[in-house]
Order: sequence, then C-alpha cells, then structure tokens
Amino acid sequence: MIRQFMKCLTVTAMFPGSANTFAASPPVQKLSLDEAITRGLQANVNLALAGARVEEARGALERRESAYLPHVRIETPLAYQPRNLKTQGMDFPNIPSVVGPFSSFDFRIYSDQTLFDLQSYHGIKAGEKEKNARTNDFEDVQSQIIRRVAVNYLVAEYAAARVETAESRLKTSQALEELAVNQKRAGVADGLDVLRAQVQVANDRQNLLVAKNSYQQSLLTLARSIGMDMGTPLVLTDKLTFRKQESPRIEEAVTAALASRPDYRSLFAQKDALDEQIN
Repeated sequence: MIRQFMKCLTVTAMFPGSANTFAASPPVQKLSLDEAITRGLQANVNLALAGARVEEARGALERRESAYLPHVRIETPLAYQPRNLKTQGMDFPNIPSVVGPFSSFDFRIYSDQTLFDLQSYHGIKAGEKEKNARTNDFEDVQSQIIRRVAVNYLVAEYAAARVETAESRLKTSQALEELAVNQKRAGVADGLDVLRAQVQVANDRQNLLVAKNSYQQSLLTLARSIGMDMGTPLVLTDKLTFRKQESPRIEEAVTAALASRPDYRSLFAQKDALDEQIN
C-alpha cells in the first residue's frame, strides 16, 4: 500500500501540471465580416506604421510653418557688482577708486517677423504635399488590409459552403446505398450495384473530410490575418448570397480608379513635393 502511494507521488512530482493538461477549451467566437475587418485593422502593424508616418509628416510641416510665425523673446539681465572709477577714467582725490556695489535691472522685449522667404514657402508647400502622400499611403495600407481580411472571410465562407455540399452528397450516396441494398434483397439488383453504391459513399466521405480540413485551414488563415488566437474556434455569422451587379464600362472604371486609388494619388503627391523642393 505504501509502495503504491509512493508510485503515485512520484508520477505527480514528475508531471505537476498533469491535472490541468486537459483544460477547458476556449468559447466559440462568433465573427461577422465587419468585426473581422475591425479586428484586422486594429491588429495590423503596417497600418500603425503608416499612421506614424502621417504624424511624422504633419510634425515636419508644423516645424516648417513655424518659420513664418512671429518670434518673441524677453531678456531680463540683472547685475549686482561694484564699480571701478579709475577704469572708467575718473580719479578724484579723497574718493575711493572702487565704489558700490550697485544693482541694475534691465527688461527688454525683442520680436521679429518673416515677411517673405521663398525657400521657406516652397518648403511649406513641399511639406503639405508630403503629408498628403503619407495620408494616401495610410489609406492604401488600410484598403489592402480590408481587402485581405474580406478575401479570407469569403474564402472561409466558400469552404463552409463546400462542407455543406459534401455533407449533402454523402447523405444522398448513403440513401442510394441503402436503396441498392434493399433492391438486392428484393432481387431487382445485383451485388455490383451495391458495391458501386458503397464505393460512392466512401468517395463522398473522403471528399467531406477534405472539405472539412480545407475549411479549418481557411479559418486559421482568417484568424491569423485579424490577430486572433489561432486556437479559438470561429463561427462565421455572415453567409454568402448571390447579388447580380452590373459591370462598369472600361472607361468609367479607369477614370474612377485614377481618381480614387490612394496609391496612385500618393505617387503624384510625392512628385509634387519633389518639384516644390527643386524650386
């Protein structure tokens, strides 16, 4: 009895966390497309870096604009010292050469204002263009994150739809297998029909397993893109629906892209900033 107790004590000492090994699984997280995009924007480091570059460009512009602001300074010198009359060319009999000490206080205000500085003017304009370029870069990174998260979400939804399709096919093949077995018992079918139905059930069961694995992989990809714990089970709440959309004309699509794409506008803003610096 004592020997068995010592064995149990030894096993517990070797594996102190064995009691908590099978911890409770995390709760299921319901996730919509809007929530996924919001989480993706909050967790992406590139978006934070792009925002820091915008703040840096805004600070550089404010420093350049400060050259046109009025500059005021105040000087208040205070002196408390004796005076040497001989050093100032005054020498009187019966009067000591050093007198004092005396205290003196002076209060002065200086102000200067730049009226026009062509180099500073072009520097300010270049700073404005640079800030616009960094803002467009921020919007470009933001749109890329939104597209990536949305694509991952739609891929996961497509994988879920494939799982439902595979399950439906498996149920159909199982019903056909049962029908073939019943027909064989009734004498209206042979063993080849039953074997063919069993092979179809096995194939559909394998296809269902592949579809489930693909669905789980798509959920892991989605969780990684939005910064969630990859061990958290996800349930997608938004379902795929078909909506017919009219395709735009090529000319309208090109015009809209050139006017609204932030990466394109960022390149032009950088070009304008360089032109201002050259001037």
